[in-house]
Amino acid sequence: MLDLIDTFEELEENAIEFAKLNGNVNSKTLKTLSQFNHWYYFPSFEIFAPSKFIGHKNTSIETYSADNRNGDQTQKRIKKLDLFYQIEHKSQEFDDNLKKLSFQLSQFNKNVSDKTIDGSGGIYILKPEKLKEEELKMINLQKSIEDDLLSS
Repeated sequence: MLDLIDTFEELEENAIEFAKLNGNVNSKTLKTLSQFNHWYYFPSFEIFAPSKFIGHKNTSIETYSADNRNGDQTQKRIKKLDLFYQIEHKSQEFDDNLKKLSFQLSQFNKNVSDKTIDGSGGIYILKPEKLKEEELKMINLQKSIEDDLLSS
């Protein structure tokens, strides 16, 4: 059994790894892209990543295998962190994010799963308080980079 994530930072690390997916990779991740049902949006990277991929520690494109992953367990663990909320199905916010997700998957000639579209899966975004924290982190990082450039 694979270890489940414990922190937001682990989720982010896995989302960054998921962002490395490209159409040339012959991976199970790419092959199963249309089968993921629960998608989480990471605004810092402007990417959606599926719970089955990001919910286990140290996931990579090369090592991902759906065979030994349980989506129910990853969903429960991510929910326990209390960082994201599920966008209400049949809302404008859902439609807007579904378009973004569809565009992301279309780059690999893949479609969003029916379960995501019909609401038995879902699209999740950071809660406003966590989003604010992420924005502040990015501002501080940009300031640090600017300070480094100025002092060079």
